[in-house]
Amino acid sequence: MKYIWLFLVVTLAACQSNMNTEKHSIEIPDNFDWQGHRGSRGLMPENTIEGFLHALEFPIQTLELDVVLSKDLVVVVSHEPWFSSDICVNFDAENNNLFALTYEEIKAIDCGSKVVDRFPNQKKLVTHKPSLIEVVTAVRLHCNKHHLRIPNFNIELKSQSEWIGTYLPERQIFVEQVYKTIRSLGIEEITTIQSFDPEILGIFMRLQTKMRYAFLTESAERPLDQMEALPKLPHVYSPHYKLINEEVMDELKMIKLKVIPWTVNDVDAMKHLIQLGVDGIITDYPNLILEL
Repeated sequence: MKYIWLFLVVTLAACQSNMNTEKHSIEIPDNFDWQGHRGSRGLMPENTIEGFLHALEFPIQTLELDVVLSKDLVVVVSHEPWFSSDICVNFDAENNNLFALTYEEIKAIDCGSKVVDRFPNQKKLVTHKPSLIEVVTAVRLHCNKHHLRIPNFNIELKSQSEWIGTYLPERQIFVEQVYKTIRSLGIEEITTIQSFDPEILGIFMRLQTKMRYAFLTESAERPLDQMEALPKLPHVYSPHYKLINEEVMDELKMIKLKVIPWTVNDVDAMKHLIQLGVDGIITDYPNLILEL
């Protein structure tokens, strides 16, 4: 008799376990756009070749990165148009403007071995700010070697009016140089251009390219009101993830605009956003995808 009770207890526990799994499981669409923010910033130094390649070890569809220009107009992958003391070491604090330095000078600075308190699990290594050409070339070689699909690229142009003439050239020149580099790499059809700056997106949109466009925002204003500054609607609305709610999703889905929020580093938040119907998620931790 005791064996019958043991069987019933084990069976009940198994059923309860299955019920709990079903309760907490979530269905992720096959075409969901997981994006590695600055590569895999939570795990490797940001915006580095090593970080981008590491992101590809996870189910990443798109590599997200930022670009600025060097003195010799090389498109450099960097979040700021200067050497940030948060991530770089041994640079001349009096002359750290990337737009005032050649790319060879930029490459000499280590932006990977400094400990970043925000990301305690980030692996440290001596590395530099790469050019966009170097990143795409390295990604292609890696994908060919490991028989992987080449990912999409989500390229953000950093631009502020007060930077023009000091940290960046005129917006038109900035856009033309980035577009020229993208075309030379043959990645136009797998590239999205994103920016907080409507003027940057507007210049790109008037070029009639094959690329897609994403409007970045951290404003709580109504999405359509924010995008009135653009000559036409972008393909993607990309807000801070805490700004996403059912009302925002309903409005954007009505006009068939994709929604890809940033920067989501919490599994529960990811689940909530997927349930709301977002089309992708930008994260510093691509390893969290495996938990879903």
